[in-house]
Amino acid sequence: MADLAEQQTIPGQVPVLINHTYALTIENLSVQRTRSSSVATGFAGNFAKRTGVYQYSFNFEMPPLATGWEVPVEVLAAPFTLTYRVGALEYSLDGCEVNDDSLSVAMQQGNTSSTFRGNALQRKPQ
Repeated sequence: MADLAEQQTIPGQVPVLINHTYALTIENLSVQRTRSSSVATGFAGNFAKRTGVYQYSFNFEMPPLATGWEVPVEVLAAPFTLTYRVGALEYSLDGCEVNDDSLSVAMQQGNTSSTFRGNALQRKPQ
């Protein structure tokens, strides 16, 4: 029987697609799913829990190539679909838009990368 840590680890890369086309240069993809919740309290103590709807956000890095970015910034400014696979599961973030981006240049190491952050309307399993 395999060790529990080995069973929970997914080896290899996570493929990322933008508008159903592979984006090979995307690195460090992070997808967050959050929702607010609170407890309603009255004179007799806690009596209910309020839970909001899930909000989805993402960020990733994409190094610029000699010809520009693999995915044009104009595509990231309009609503797009971001699809990623985790093991056998595939998820699609729909209605994605980039809210902000930044450029990082490390001259001595020769590393240049851009970070893109945004939000999505929903996440669907494929």
